[in-house]
Amino acid sequence: MSREEGSTRRSDRTFVLPPCFKDGGYFDRVPMATSPDEARRVDSMDSPALLKQLASDGAAVMRDANRLKADREKLKKKVDEALKQKDEEIEAEKKKVADLQREWAPSDEEFPDVAVLKSRAEFVEKINEMKLSLAEMAEAGFDCAVRQLRVLNPGLKEDNIGVSSRIVDGAVVPESPGDDE
Repeated sequence: MSREEGSTRRSDRTFVLPPCFKDGGYFDRVPMATSPDEARRVDSMDSPALLKQLASDGAAVMRDANRLKADREKLKKKVDEALKQKDEEIEAEKKKVADLQREWAPSDEEFPDVAVLKSRAEFVEKINEMKLSLAEMAEAGFDCAVRQLRVLNPGLKEDNIGVSSRIVDGAVVPESPGDDE
């Protein structure tokens, strides 16, 4: 009779042993250990007391097994909930990454050298390069204008002429480091 059959047809006086006890060599492989005091107590019991103690011990084992099974199910539920929460967090982070990638995606109007920038640091570096380039272009434009003035005005007085020079009271004055207008 299987365990399931026993649980549906058993009377109040029967006890179904776990399947491992069907193997006759179980206790040879897994010897039972009892203390000497417990062995003496069991030896002193009569047959009805032994049966009662066996039923009580078996019921205790089954209660423990059921409790462990319930604990395992609770733990599995907690693990599943934690995994679900982490999966939701991962999905939220993936959405943030996708949103950032869309925000940083180049538009059709962007120049190719700007479209390749992938980070704020690259963007700041590009701006700084452009500032230097703009300053160099301004200097080159000023030098070109001075050369043109020399051609148009052969006797041009070039004292104090510079990119940052100013006109004060009709005279060209070089800008001092502390001057700001």
